[in-house]
Amino acid sequence: MEDQKELVVGGYRFDRLSDASEAALEIEKATYFEQRISGRSPENMLAIYDKVLDERIFVTPVGWEYLKFLQARLKEEGIDADRIRPIPLYHTFHFQKVDEQENKGVARERIHPSTKKKMTTADKMRISVIMNVILVLLVAVLFIITLNGENANCQELVNVMNKINSDMDIFESIKLSQEYTNLWNNIIENRECCEKILIRK
Repeated sequence: MEDQKELVVGGYRFDRLSDASEAALEIEKATYFEQRISGRSPENMLAIYDKVLDERIFVTPVGWEYLKFLQARLKEEGIDADRIRPIPLYHTFHFQKVDEQENKGVARERIHPSTKKKMTTADKMRISVIMNVILVLLVAVLFIITLNGENANCQELVNVMNKINSDMDIFESIKLSQEYTNLWNNIIENRECCEKILIRK
């Protein structure tokens, strides 16, 4: 019973102790603002009211009551109602209960089985064969270039490609691919040699 009394502040029963504490703090804030406003001009009161709204100082119904009191007081002091901003409420007050069966139906609609097709062994084999054919063609082209010229870099490149094409694990392939890249860079830098090979053809 003691806990229930702690949840009631300003005639409102809060669900959480933290909200009730915030409401109690807002009563103190309202007292502070009331002392600052007393004796001020209506324009100064309006400026304080606007600043309180901008900084979201009051977020519970207890604080909103004080803001309603300020609105009425500003109107009494001659401030035009159009200049008095409405109190923004940053909460949702309508909670819709959903039947559990409907909720489950919605969840089922959102969950779909995967439409992504898994690769079969035949598909993997087909891709492997295509990659090997491409590598063999590349090696054949490089081999023809090597036969038509005396370029040592081309021969090294063919040797590297043969190593990559043979059965080896992925780590060895990666190491050799670096060699492959270096050799291609050497061939590109040494264009004259490659141009001579192409002219002989």
